Amino acid sequence: MIPAIVVDDVLADRYIVRRRLTKSGLFCPVGEAQDGTTFLDTYLPQPGLSTLPEGDAPCLLLVDINMPGLNGFEMIEEMGRRLREVAHPDPLVVMMFTSSDNPSDKARAAQQPLICRYFVKPMTDAAVMQILEDYAARGYQHS
Repeated sequence: MIPAIVVDDVLADRYIVRRRLTKSGLFCPVGEAQDGTTFLDTYLPQPGLSTLPEGDAPCLLLVDINMPGLNGFEMIEEMGRRLREVAHPDPLVVMMFTSSDNPSDKARAAQQPLICRYFVKPMTDAAVMQILEDYAARGYQHS
């Protein structure tokens, strides 16, 4: 099973993602955070500490760009600073999951080493399959 966390300020979007991931039967648990600050405070409370869910594969992190407080890019940059001090070298697979189809957002995501995929909302079955393919490419198998 692949643990997952959805970071998005829109409740309906978090619900759709949670339902799609859960429906596949391959993601559990599926956590949520309503913004970047909540994610950091909950799952990476201090540099060197992590309460990320554990599983057979690194935790999937789906992050929206436009959120109040820290936007998705700012959250990922801060997360990267904190993760440098966490003992586990690869605790997350980070993907942008956003309503932005803006080429500058896509280019910025491509420049961020922690981001491995960029999806435009809504979450689809094809997106879930792409996520699973990305995990398989990293050597993690799903049943």
